[in-house]
Amino acid sequence: MMNNMRVLKRVLAGLLAVLITTTAFFWVIPYVATNVDRNTYSQLSIDLIPEHVYRDMYVGDLNSDQLDDVVLTGFQSLQIAMQNQSGEFQLSTLLGARETYGGLVVTDLDGDADPDICCRNSTSSFVVLYNDGSADFANRSFYSVDSAQNIRSLFPFHLEYENRTDIGLTLSGDDYRICLYSNNGHGDFSLNLTISCSSIPVAVTGVDPDQNGRGEIAMLHNDGNFTVVSSVYPSNASLFINIGQWIGYIDNAWILPVDLDDDSTKDFLVVVNDGPRSSRIVFLRTSATGFSGSPVVWSFASAFLGASLADLDNDGDSDFIFTQLSGVTTVFENDQNGIPNRHMILPSQSLPHSPTTMRTNLSEYPSVAVINQVDEYLVDYNHMEITVVSRETGVLAESIWFASHFMHNPILLAGRVASAVTGIALIIIVVKLLSLTKRPDS
Repeated sequence: MMNNMRVLKRVLAGLLAVLITTTAFFWVIPYVATNVDRNTYSQLSIDLIPEHVYRDMYVGDLNSDQLDDVVLTGFQSLQIAMQNQSGEFQLSTLLGARETYGGLVVTDLDGDADPDICCRNSTSSFVVLYNDGSADFANRSFYSVDSAQNIRSLFPFHLEYENRTDIGLTLSGDDYRICLYSNNGHGDFSLNLTISCSSIPVAVTGVDPDQNGRGEIAMLHNDGNFTVVSSVYPSNASLFINIGQWIGYIDNAWILPVDLDDDSTKDFLVVVNDGPRSSRIVFLRTSATGFSGSPVVWSFASAFLGASLADLDNDGDSDFIFTQLSGVTTVFENDQNGIPNRHMILPSQSLPHSPTTMRTNLSEYPSVAVINQVDEYLVDYNHMEITVVSRETGVLAESIWFASHFMHNPILLAGRVASAVTGIALIIIVVKLLSLTKRPDS
C-alpha cells in the first residue's frame, strides 16, 4: 500500500503542477487581461462576415442612444454594427454584394443632425444613404460619374465658409482629376468643380490648415509633390513642397492634418508605403506663411495598413494611430512639442487595418478599434477588435500585454478543456489517497 501511495503522491504532484500552469495561462491571465486596471488594456471582438474584404470603418452614434456604433464597407457589402447597453454589437447589411464599396464619409449631409452615409457604390458611382434618426437608411440616392473614369477615393470637404459637408472624388481614366460635388444643404449633390492633375493623386483629403473656414484640399502625388490648393481657386497652390527625395517610390499613402506644435495651424503627417517592407512617416510643419523647416522623416521596416487621429489621452489634441503589416497597432502621443516621443504598441490577432476609435461601456475615453483579417491554420474569419486602454490623466500610460489576444483562438478552448480534465483527474487521485489513508495496514 505504501508503494501505491508514493506513486499516487507523485502523480498528484505532477497533476497539481499541470493544473496550476493551465489554470494560470488559459483562465487567470485572459481573465485579468479583460478586467484590467490602469496601465493595462483589454480587447473585445465583433465577428464579421468570413471571407469579406473590408476596407473602411467609421465609428459614431447612429441612433442617438449615446453609444458608438460602427459602419463598415468592403468589396462585398456596406454594413452597420449597432451597440446595445450591454456593450454587444448587432451586425446588419445595408447594401448587398456590388462591385466595390469604399471611401467612406459618415456625417450629417441633409441638415437634420443625424449622421448619414456616403460611399463609393461601384467604380463609376457613389451612394448617399440618409439616416432617419433611428439608424434606418432606407432613403438613398445614387450618383454616377463619367463611365470612362474610375472612382479611386472619396473624401469630405467644405466649400468656402459653408457649414454643410460637400463630397470630393478622386478619378482616374484617360487622365486624373478631382471632382468636387456641392451639397445644397438637404443632401442633394451636384458637380461644382473639376481639378485636373498632371500626375497621379495617391492621397487626397479635405483640410483647413489656416483655420479660416475656407475649404482646401491636400494632395500627395506619385511624383512626391505635396500641395494644398483652395477649393475655389484651384490654379493657385497655397502650399507646396516636394517630398520625393525623402520617400522615393509611393505605393499608397494617408494624409493626416493635425496641429503638432500648438500654434493654431494645421500641420501634416504624411504616411507613405514605398514597398511591402518599407514605409515612411513624414512630419510637415506649417506656419501662417507656409511650410516651416525641413521635413522630419521616420522609416519603418513594415508597410502601413491604415492611419488615423484621435484624442486618446483626453488632453485636447489628436494622437496618432497606425496599423502595420507586422501585425501591430502603434499609438503615438501628441505632446504639442513638434515630434512625438511617447508611444504604445498594441498586438493584434493578425493583420489590423483601417484604425479608428470608439467609446464603449468599458471606458470613458475613446478606445482604439481596428479591423482584423484572420487567415491562420486554426481560424479563418474576419473580426473587429476594440482595444480598451486604461490611462493616467493626460498621459498615455505604458501598456502591459496579457494573453488576451488568444480569447477567440481554439487553442484557448483546448487549453481550458485540458485544465478541466486535469482538475477532475486531480480530484479522483485525492479521493483515492484519502481512501488508502483510512484503510488499516495489513
